[in-house]
Amino acid sequence: MHDHAPVSPRQGVLLVLLATLLVLWLGERGLALWDQAEQRAMLQQATLIEHALWLRGEAHALAAAEAAWVAFGRGEGLSRIDRRHASTEAALQALRDAAEGERTRARVAELSRQLAEMRARIERLQRERALPGPRVAGPTAAGGPLALAAERFDAGIEALLQEAHERLRAGQARVGTLRLWNGLLWAAMLPLLVLQLLLLHLEARSRRRAEDEQRRLAALAEQERCHAERVAGDLDRLAGLADQLRPTRSVEEIAEVLQANMHHLLRQFHGALYLRAPQRNLLRRHAAWGKPAVPLEDLFTLEDCWALRRGTPYPSDPQAPPCRHLAAGTAPGHVLCVPLLAQGEPLGLLHLSGEVAPGPRERRLAQCIADLLALSIHQLRLAESLRVQSVRDPVTGLLDRRHIDASLLRECLRARRAQQQLGVLLLDLDDFKHFNERHGHEAGDAALAQIGQLIAQTVRPEDVAGRHGGEEFLILIPDCDLATAKERAERLRHAIRATPIDLHGRRVEASALLDRRGPLPAARQGTGDLPACCRSRGARGQGPGPRPHRRGRGPGGADRGPRHRYTQPPRLSPASGHSRSSLADGEC
Repeated sequence: MHDHAPVSPRQGVLLVLLATLLVLWLGERGLALWDQAEQRAMLQQATLIEHALWLRGEAHALAAAEAAWVAFGRGEGLSRIDRRHASTEAALQALRDAAEGERTRARVAELSRQLAEMRARIERLQRERALPGPRVAGPTAAGGPLALAAERFDAGIEALLQEAHERLRAGQARVGTLRLWNGLLWAAMLPLLVLQLLLLHLEARSRRRAEDEQRRLAALAEQERCHAERVAGDLDRLAGLADQLRPTRSVEEIAEVLQANMHHLLRQFHGALYLRAPQRNLLRRHAAWGKPAVPLEDLFTLEDCWALRRGTPYPSDPQAPPCRHLAAGTAPGHVLCVPLLAQGEPLGLLHLSGEVAPGPRERRLAQCIADLLALSIHQLRLAESLRVQSVRDPVTGLLDRRHIDASLLRECLRARRAQQQLGVLLLDLDDFKHFNERHGHEAGDAALAQIGQLIAQTVRPEDVAGRHGGEEFLILIPDCDLATAKERAERLRHAIRATPIDLHGRRVEASALLDRRGPLPAARQGTGDLPACCRSRGARGQGPGPRPHRRGRGPGGADRGPRHRYTQPPRLSPASGHSRSSLADGEC
């Protein structure tokens, strides 16, 4: 369906006025035609009067010619009558044409008959004149028949003229009335015509205004279309940035993705990405792009940036004071700091600077980029926290039983494939139950946590340490022979012995947790196949060798009997050390 423009009230009035003017003009044209018809009728009556008068004069001329011939014998008048015969016939024909009505036509016919009789009389007189011999006039000839006929003809002409004058006066009266009505119509048409012209002028001006408004709206629509296209382009680029940020697994990958996309998102601005260190009040620069006019700070605190302190983009006012982390010479109006917030907590800062001040579009785009970065970093840290919680033991911070068993299988397979040695240290704290009963379970957890931290600080980055269960710890040392494993075990024992345990302000010597029942058991070097624990992915195997008896450990209390150790590595001759400690003795 086509959209039609609404008809304004002025257009309706114009249509009514136009129809009224058309009716009045048609009325005026009708009156004018009527007036012309009356004018023609009056002209016809005037013609009738003219010819009637001419015929009356002709009749008197015939009578005078007869009287001159009869009384004086002069025939000049008879000769002139013959020369006017054609004019007389023409006048009679014109009189017949101008006659209106039966009575007028009858009178014209009677006048024609009388005139014909008079001409017949003249013709006889002309024949008499043509006879030879003298013609003696006599008194009997005076007042002949033509004089009497001329009087009768004159009476008919007078009646005809009277009737023509009456019709002429009636026609003049009608013409006057018609002209009066015509004037009244024109008097009515002129104001309407002026009003019509005024309304047409107003309508034309209104149309011009409407066209101007339409052009303005078209320009505005074009601006909105361009703005919509820019927004759609920004949304597409933001969607591309979000798609690239989704599979990132580290902060470095996030920084690389941001550097690659900022040249397309905000190409006229330089900037940097600062991230807050966990559990610290410092922000460190992780990425930068563009060529800023002034150098950027590598490290600053949360208190140095107004955006981080306020939790909103800064500055919002060109007259606002600059942030303290900006270098000297930086124009505050050309800088934008957008905080990266997740659940109200600051994660970092998106810093932008350029030669011009950022507008509303750039501010919205920067806020969207900051939200995407905050979401990605928050998800990354949340995933890392969940991964650590799922992998690490919550008390010691080391790997839990499931992951240390998986690491044992992986390291055994790796050592066999690379034909290398693998050192395995199994440590446990004997009589840990008595320590818990004496100092409390909270103190036991603190001791386990401190020993776990000490183990994490002692092992190499490539080593794997975990809590194997209760008070047992397992350490995997890749590419380590037997002597090195024994040395590492002794160093670890001495480190634990030399480090006191802090129990909420009360210090307990770690020697209370060390075994003093005898020397360190002899380490063994295995040459067999993979132990059963490795073949069953973490299940305890029945390896050869002595199985020392261990008394109740941990908060279960009772003697749990002997436990199997991972003392039979694959056929790669790795070293294995086993360290024991008790609450009674001071040796491992």
